[in-house]
Parts: sequence; C-alpha cells; structure tokens
Amino acid sequence: MKYFDVFAESGFHSAFLTTYAFGAQAFEDVPFSRLRGSGCRNIVILADRQMVNQSFAELGTPKFAGSSYHLVKADAPGAFHPKITLLIGAKKGRLLIGSANLTALGLGGNKELVASLTYGEDVTGNARHFAAALNYIRSKVPSDDLWFATAMQRALRSSPWLRDAMENPLPEQEAEREITLLHDRPDATILDQIAASVGDDRIERLIVVSPYWDMKLEGLARLRTIMGEPPTDLLIDAASTYFPKTELPRFSGVEMFKVDASDSKRFVHAKLVIAAGQAWDHVISGSMNCTLA
Repeated sequence: MKYFDVFAESGFHSAFLTTYAFGAQAFEDVPFSRLRGSGCRNIVILADRQMVNQSFAELGTPKFAGSSYHLVKADAPGAFHPKITLLIGAKKGRLLIGSANLTALGLGGNKELVASLTYGEDVTGNARHFAAALNYIRSKVPSDDLWFATAMQRALRSSPWLRDAMENPLPEQEAEREITLLHDRPDATILDQIAASVGDDRIERLIVVSPYWDMKLEGLARLRTIMGEPPTDLLIDAASTYFPKTELPRFSGVEMFKVDASDSKRFVHAKLVIAAGQAWDHVISGSMNCTLA
C-alpha cells in the first residue's frame, strides 16, 4: 500500500494528524480530498508553527483551512516534529506513526517508513494506543485554541470504543508492553524511554537508518551507550551529504552501508532503529532522527 492510499479507506468520521512541515496544496489535493470523499468530515491538523508560517508566507493561506478542516499551529522548544495520522470510526480505527510529513515529498516523493496499527472487532487490544496518541495530540494544542475540544468531543461521541479507552485506561502494570508509544515527556527523553523498553535484554547488534545526523554523532554515541556499545550498522542514503564521515573513526564496532538507490532518486527520509537482543528484537520507528535533538 502506498501511504496516501490509506486516506481513501471508508469508515472513518474523524482524522487527527500531526506534521512538522505542511504543504497545504499537497494535503488538500491528496489526503484531504480522499478523506472527504470517503465520508470523513471531522479533520484536525497540528503542524509546527514556524513551518506553517513559512508555508503561508511563500504560498499563501490554504483554500479549505478554517472552513473544512482545522489547522492548529503547534509550538515546541525545538521543533514540533511528530508525524501521526489517527483515523477514527464508529467501530474501527487506524493509527499511523512514521517519518512522512504532510507535504508532496512526504506523501509521494520520498522513501518513507510508517508503522500502522488498527483497531477493530478482532483487534480490540490496540484501543489504548489510540487513546495514548489522542491524549498526546491534545496535550500539544495551545490553550487559546477554540475548536479542538469540539472536534475531539465529536470524535469520541461517535466512537464509544475510543471514549471508553480514554476514560478507563489500563493500569500500567496490566498493560501489554509489546508495543509502546514513545513521545517527548517532561520527565523522560526518548532515549530514556528506549532504555526502559529494552530493559536488561542484552543487545547483540544495532541497525540504524536515519537521513540526518548531528555533526559530532552525539545522538549515535548516546544510543550506543544505552544499548551497551553493540556492533552497529548504519544504513546511509548513497546520495546523502548529511553524514559527518570524519567523525566515524572515533567509534569502534561501527560499519556504514550505503542504501542502494540505483532504482530511484527519491530521498530516503525513513527513520528506523533495530536493536537485536537475546530475548527480543526491539524496533523503534517514527519521526526521530539519530541526532541529539
């Protein structure tokens, strides 16, 4: 399935989406038109304030924002960077978290990686992940926003399964831990949460895919430290100029492999960490680059 095809799926009345970069024309031409065409009318987007303002200055205001969907400018200390698509129906749901922005490149130009969870009659256990994602999105809405609360009420009123999951969360000790939503928290970094999820499982090999790196590879250094300094494979876009190769000699046990892009000139924007452990293979997929930020 191509990422943008999911927006044409029927059975959803509400959509809550987050993005760093926002391309209004790309969104309105593809996801928005497909959502509306499949009967989804309650649509909210949270996008990084600076990136939205930049888009408006360069391309003008979107045609349908404020009338057919609600656009929220979100703030963060650095950048508002998550990419979440939460589709909610009366008896079903789809939650996508990955690397794709709501831009032309994110929707169909880059090579992106998006994790997908569903809720339905046969997968009711995933409801708590939908509740966690919606709570996270709600926490990023500015206090002076006048419409988000109404959109959320509409969504929960028409989806009793999600309302119940939000009102009656499982106690932490009872929650199944095979899947965990990691996000920025005031008391724990993403790195802290990765370490807690891995626990005492000994990591035997680390594989990292990232389009961006900090110039001293500090993000990589800290990731390897919490994993116990395992042998590490880095998958780099062959055409990338963002990797500081001069820093690599100070690391031991690290090998670099070029992603074969011979079939395409599309930029590899995916972010992925695989920590192969003795007990588990831990997979971290989302919007996080291998940088200190």
